[in-house]
Amino acid sequence: MTATCTSLPAHPRVDFDEAVLATFCDRYGATAEAELAEILTRVETLLAMAGLQVEQGHLGGLRRSCEDLLPLAESVGMCSLQRATRGVLDCLTTGDPVALSACGARLAAMGRPETFRDWSTIPDNTVA
Repeated sequence: MTATCTSLPAHPRVDFDEAVLATFCDRYGATAEAELAEILTRVETLLAMAGLQVEQGHLGGLRRSCEDLLPLAESVGMCSLQRATRGVLDCLTTGDPVALSACGARLAAMGRPETFRDWSTIPDNTVA
């Protein structure tokens, strides 16, 4: 669990796996853009909520937000967001408050508006 948290970069980026995103687009065809926009809006909302829950120590709500966030991130290949969300869930499961503080802060940082400019796609052969 500690490795999950420490493997995240100091300045979070949200990377998309090109192959997963391409599969998503193929699956939804002409409606892919609208579907993706809906998912990203939900991700944005959940990230904002998770940030508040981290700040306020609302662990039950944070768990629910992460459990809702993870399948959305997986569906469109948001690799770094998946890792950050899993890190928070791992910390909640093990009850490690120090790691939760670090991993929660990292997840919250991914929801800050300035992070959105760093969203990018990465080739599927570099996904960890």
